[in-house]
Formats: sequence, C-alpha cells, structure tokens
Amino acid sequence: MNGDLHCHSLYSDGSTDIETIITTAVKMKLSTIAVSDHDTFAQYPEAQKIADRENIRLLKACEISTRDPLTRRRVHILCYLPQDENPLNELFEITNQSREKSIEKSIEVISKDYPIDYEILREKRGKYKSVFKQSIIALLMELGYETKIFGELFNYYFRGENPKALFPVEYPDVRTAIDTVRSCKGVAVMAHPGVYNSYELLENLCKENMIDGIEVMHPRNKEGDFDYLSSLADRYNLIKTGGSDFHGFHSMTPRPLGSCFTTDREVEKILALAEKRK
Repeated sequence: MNGDLHCHSLYSDGSTDIETIITTAVKMKLSTIAVSDHDTFAQYPEAQKIADRENIRLLKACEISTRDPLTRRRVHILCYLPQDENPLNELFEITNQSREKSIEKSIEVISKDYPIDYEILREKRGKYKSVFKQSIIALLMELGYETKIFGELFNYYFRGENPKALFPVEYPDVRTAIDTVRSCKGVAVMAHPGVYNSYELLENLCKENMIDGIEVMHPRNKEGDFDYLSSLADRYNLIKTGGSDFHGFHSMTPRPLGSCFTTDREVEKILALAEKRK
C-alpha cells in the first residue's frame, strides 16, 4: 500500500474539507495521508479525529512557504511529525500576517470592479481563517462573475507580466525554515524541486546535510525529474516521498488523491527518523 503525503484542504488554498479528503483516502485504499496545508497546523486536530474514526494513519504535516535568498525564487518545504510546533507557528505568524496584508491590497483593487470586500471574504471563510488568491476567485465564481478558478479573472489580476492585483508576500529564508523544522524535531523534505527550478539549491542543501528527504514524485514533474531526484536522494541517503499536491478543484489540472504517492517503506523511514529525534 501507499500513502499520499502532500495535499491541501480548505484550511489553506484547497477547495475540499477534511472529512472528504480523509474518507476519500480510505476509499482509495491509501495506507497513510498527510494534510499538508500551507503555513499552518490548524487542520491537524480535525484531521486526527477523522483519521482515528476511519482507521487510517495520519502524519501531522504542513507545507512551509520560503524563499531562496540568492535567486529570490519561492521554495516549499514539507514538514512531517514535529514534536513541538510552537517555533513553526511563530514563523507562520509572520508569513500569514504578510499574506493577509497582500490579500487586503488585492481586494482593495478588485473591489473597484466587483462587489466584494475583505470582511465578506473573511466571513465566508469562517473557521478556515486564511484567505488566498483562490478564495477571492471562488467568491467571484459564487457571485456569477467567473466559472473557474484559474480563468480570465485569475490571469488578469494575479498572472502575467502586469497582474493588476498581485502584491508581494514576505517568506522566510529557506535555511531558517529548515532550521526551525529541526528545532521542532520534525522531518524536512523539499517539495517539488522542479516547480520553482530549485535544483541547484537542492544539491547545496543535500551537501550541507540540511534536508531529510526529497519529494521525487509530483504531478508537475518534468521528463527526467523522477530519475534525477531519486538518484540524488540515493546518493545522499535521503527519504523519497511523493504526493498528489491535491487542491480539489483549486487546480489547473486533475490531481486526484493518490495519483502520486509515497511507498509504505519510505513512510516508515519518516516515522523512524521522527522517533529517533524525540
């Protein structure tokens, strides 16, 4: 059996509730699931309760938004099984405050064209709290102005050479984030290195013995990525993970749960390393 160690829920930029994610994972006969929402562990208590009921193994997880200080490219680090989440929560607070300011500016621009405001969006989000670009477009869809998340409005406001409502978010240095994962006694895995062209950074992090694993299987892998990343993981004796990066319908291409996966053998390596660090 296999596990899906990379998926997102309504607690960040996914479209799907925790109940649906976990019950679907059970129907897919996955052995393990990790709801790795962006820059938060708020999803974990609800996920653990449902996973216990459904008798599926759940790994506490998150996906940390960071930046490579040399290239200024974004880098995502998956954290699994932290023993103490508080240092990471402090890091997340800074990121999420910056993201909130960015979103407020975006809504200020978009509200000149459409009848939305920040308070309406926060009220719609309810317990999920965090607001993402996809949340804005979802509201515009609900109001009848758009029919898909990544359509004309997303492209106009958030993509291309001159996006009308895209404002920067400050992310921590990737090494600071990894050090924080280590201070929490968690397991640090670089997510989808090919998505942000982070191969050089990845090799440096491997040489510096900073990461514990590489996400070698991902739906946005290019030809040759899997073989290259697997070879690199073998060279440095790192854990090899995989995940669908599931976002529900907040995705440009279909990414069903389990479409990319982590073998049970590699899941056991994560569990063993986390136990060793206790």
